[in-house]
Formats: sequence, structure tokens, C-alpha cells
Amino acid sequence: MIENIAMIIFSIIMSMMVVFKPIKEIIIKRENVKKYKYELMLFVIILIGCLIRCVGLSDFPRGLNPDETSSAYEAWAISNYGIDRNGNEFPVFLVSWGSGQNALYTYLLIPFIKLLGLTEFATRLPMAIISCTSLIVIYCLFKEVYNKKMGVIAAAFLAICPWHIMKSRYGLESNIFPDIILLSTLFIALYIQRKKLKYIYIAFAILGISAYTYGTSYFFLPFFAIPLLIYLIYKKKINLKNTLIALVILTIIAMPIIIMVIINTFDLPEVKLFGVFTIPRCKSNRYEEMTSVFSKDFLQNSIKNVVSSCKLLLYQHDYEFWHAMPIFGIFYIFSIPFTIYGIIKSFSKKGKDKNAIINFWFGAALLMLFVVKPNVVRINIIWIPLVMYTIIGIYDFINKSLKKHIFVIAIYLFGFCAFITKYFNTSFGYPMFINNAKEVIKYLENKNQKIYMEYSFKEPYIYVMFYNKMEPEAFADTAQFFNKNGVFANVKAIKNYNFYLPERIENTENYIYVINKNNNLNIDYNKFNVQEIKNFLILEYKEN
Repeated sequence: MIENIAMIIFSIIMSMMVVFKPIKEIIIKRENVKKYKYELMLFVIILIGCLIRCVGLSDFPRGLNPDETSSAYEAWAISNYGIDRNGNEFPVFLVSWGSGQNALYTYLLIPFIKLLGLTEFATRLPMAIISCTSLIVIYCLFKEVYNKKMGVIAAAFLAICPWHIMKSRYGLESNIFPDIILLSTLFIALYIQRKKLKYIYIAFAILGISAYTYGTSYFFLPFFAIPLLIYLIYKKKINLKNTLIALVILTIIAMPIIIMVIINTFDLPEVKLFGVFTIPRCKSNRYEEMTSVFSKDFLQNSIKNVVSSCKLLLYQHDYEFWHAMPIFGIFYIFSIPFTIYGIIKSFSKKGKDKNAIINFWFGAALLMLFVVKPNVVRINIIWIPLVMYTIIGIYDFINKSLKKHIFVIAIYLFGFCAFITKYFNTSFGYPMFINNAKEVIKYLENKNQKIYMEYSFKEPYIYVMFYNKMEPEAFADTAQFFNKNGVFANVKAIKNYNFYLPERIENTENYIYVINKNNNLNIDYNKFNVQEIKNFLILEYKEN
């Protein structure tokens, strides 16, 4: 309840930021309210967009995802012990599952976890705040490049965008990548429009920071930043000296990640940066598994990737319905005609210079489709430029036509209401959101017996470490693995927890068993004291 009240207050504050000056002008200078109609529209849009992203964060999606649980645990471990669970001191990249996890979101989590504790709410709050901020950022971007009306349409469309709403409500660390790039494009636009060097330097600093958000950035950044700078030189928007300074800023900030890629590509030892920060060597290279660049059949795999990506772009879902819901897609399936029209207009003779930043972003994202095995998250960098093309298509369609305004508002309001109804009445559950592990783990917290927990959901050990606030040294000292050399280091046991069931389930005071009650196992439950906690049965010793 307190969390939701706090989020309502936050949503009001965020929306008030865009109307503070207009309200002041209206009250003090008696300005006409109509003069600020777009700001007042934006106030409503930001308020609704923030509320839908922030209220009920702890409860929906119900239960934590393994990746967000891992990011949050690492933030807690680093803030309290100075090391992650693999024993690395202030790592620039997390070893996590063995194949790596991006570190930026973990470091953003630290102040929230320090303030609010290691909770579901704290785990998801930075993602929600970043996503809400993007509503203002996209307004400012379109206002800068086009006009206020276009900015309001952009904010409204992103506010009701199904993909952006869904990704904002859980803490998957790689999902901040598109928002960070969006912020950088705002500063690039500010530089082009206002010709102040500080903006391009800030933009490229943000691009450097984005290297810590997701592995796909390693491919995207050079194919976005370098062609864009060449274009700006060609258009006499920037000289060679300032171009090099911008690239140096990006490179210096991203250098630890560049070193990390070199270390893990060539099997070199880990490096300590300034004697404090660890550039780790992972047990396996996940980015090699995700991309076709490193495969022997590069051409064949690239064609497969593009074909799969085209299907994903058309159908707007990948059958993993916690990423996107099939009926609604990424930004509503009925938006595709607007998207196509927006792309055509943006690459036309009249539109290509105005939309150059979006076009370069889209071009780099398209190239990435050749090398990444696609799902909604892996190609998440392509969704915002497609959203922006859709906005351009809608604006051109409705411009100077009241009937078209009403038609477009009506279909998107209907789509938004239908999506929200469907989304908040969907139980995502297994295997990606575990909504009842907390109660089971808390029940077992002070048990000294050997605990056998059925491996019925993904990476159960990270939930044990998260909810028990287990010291990170326990992982290095006691963790056993099913396959230590696999891409993912699946944990078999940690401390007194074993994540498998023995061949014989015996009624003995030394053992406790945790099983999924939906699994039909050949067990005589009458021999045990049975505790039922939602989907789980806990079998304890019973005197016979």
C-alpha cells in the first residue's frame, strides 16, 4: 500500500515537471490556458504512462524473474561486501550464471536496495523510473526536431506502447539499453539544432555508458556512432577535431567493456582496473552463443537470423509472452501501415535529413539482425526506431484532419484498454516468474537439515540467495554444479540446499524435501509431515 502511494506521488511529480512553468505563467501572468494546451495534454499522458508503469510493481508480474533476481542480489552483495557472488571485486561485467550478465542495472540498483532493502519493489523500481523518464525524453526529442504537437503524439504513443509497458515492470537489465540510446539521441538532436558542443559530448558519453547495458551494444555502437559522425561531417555539422573528441569520450568510457570482450574472446586472465574494479573472465562467452559472428556457418546462420527476425517484426511476438503478447504485439499490430509509411517518409528526399538520427539508429539495428539469434529482448534496440517511424506515420496521416484525429485516438484507446485488461489479468508464472518461492524459502530459512528442492523452476539457488540474503562467499565456498563447463553454470547445491531429489525419498529427521505439487511423483505423503505453500509441498520428518 505504501509503495503504491509513493508511486502515485512519483507519477504526479513526473507529470507536474512538464506543466510547472505553464501553471506559473497562467496564474501569475494571466496567460490564456489555450496557449499551453499541449503541455496540459502532456501532463495527462505522462501521469497515465507513469501510473501504468509504476503502481503495483511488487505484485505484477507476480514473482521475480531469475535475471532480475540475480541483478538485485549482486547489487546487494557488492554494496555490502564489495564483491559479487563469484568473488569479483566491483566487476564491470558480472559473471553471474557463468556466461555473464550486464552490470549497469546492478549498479543503478545499489542506492535503491540500500534505501529500501533487498525486495521485489527495489529490484524493479529503477527500470520503472527509467521507462517513465523516456516518455519525457521522446517528447523533448520530437519537440526539438519537429514541434510540440509531434512531441505530444510521440509521448502518447510510447505511453501506451505494450512492449514499453511490459519491459518497464520488471528488472531485466538488458531492457534499459533502448532507453539509454534514446537519451543519447536527444542530446545528438540538441547538438544539431542548437550547435552547442556540450550536447554531442554528453551524447557520446551516454553511448559509452550504454556498452554496460547489453551485449548487443558491442555490435550496435560502432555501426551507429561512426556512420552518424561521418554524416555530420559531410553536412558540416561537426569538424574532425570534435568528432575525434566525441569518439575518444565514448571509447574511454567503454574501454573496460572492450577489454572484457578481448579477455573473453582470447581466453586471457582477468584484469584489475586501478586495483579495485574487476574485468572478469567468464566461464563461457554468452555473446558467442547469441550471435552468428563467431559461428563456422556464418552466412547460413545469418540468413536464418534475418528470416526469423523478419517474422518477429511482422508478427511482433516471439511466443515468449512475458516479452510481448501475441494479440497486441510490440506496438499494436494494426500500427504496421503507419510504421511502413513512416519509414518511407523518413527516407524520402524531404524527410531523410530531419530523421537522420532515427535512420542511422534503424540502419545499425537492421545490420544487427544478421548476427543475433532473435527474440524480443535480443533485438530490443530496433523497437524504439520502429515506434518513432510509427509516430511519424500517424502524424502525417492525421495532420489537419479532425476526423482522422478522432479515428486514430479511438482505435488506440480501444487497443490500449484491451491490452491493459489482458495484461493485468495474465498470470505469467512458470518458468520465468516464480511467484511463491519467497514463502517457501522463508519457511526453510532457519532449518538446519539437508534440504532437497526439486529443480522445478529456473535457477532456484538465486532465489535462495536473494530471500535469505546469503553472504556471497557461500557461493564460492559451497556451490556445486550439474555441469561446471556449460554455457550456464547450473547450481546443484549450495550450503544445505540441494536442487534435485534423491533416488529414494525417506522419512528421516536429517532431510527436508520440497516438491512441486503439480508433479505426479510416486511418494507416500502419509509418511511425512506435509506443509503446503501454494504450488509447493514441503515434506518433513514424521514420527511413526
